[in-house]
Amino acid sequence: MSGYKAGEKNIPALHRAMGDVLAAQRRRLAIPRRHDGVIFDIWSMQPRFLARAGRKPFRLLEHAHFSAAYDFMLLRCESGEIDAELGQWWQTFKNADNAVRETMLLKDAPTKRRRKRRRTSKPESTPAASPVHQEIS
Repeated sequence: MSGYKAGEKNIPALHRAMGDVLAAQRRRLAIPRRHDGVIFDIWSMQPRFLARAGRKPFRLLEHAHFSAAYDFMLLRCESGEIDAELGQWWQTFKNADNAVRETMLLKDAPTKRRRKRRRTSKPESTPAASPVHQEIS
């Protein structure tokens, strides 16, 4: 588990740690590689449980591995790794109907509008300078 940098972005650090942990566990346990994708999905979904505003919680509920990731998140709550309130919120959200879910969403800060990129106008080339339009002698 070496090579971590202070100030490294969260998601790349998470992915590096996932690889390191799986490699370390493979030395002790027989974990078939066919399960790697599911394991990575479950781990990489954990930060998404923190987002409780907008459409993100609804999209997370629709994920194929939501149930497994949810169970893992509850284990993390029970171990004290993350706040138990988060697990309670998700338990209520998961079991509620859509009307109640809408009221449970955290009020998000006003969404930032993405700036549209301006197209840079390319200088028009003259036909003589273009190799396509050169006369063949």
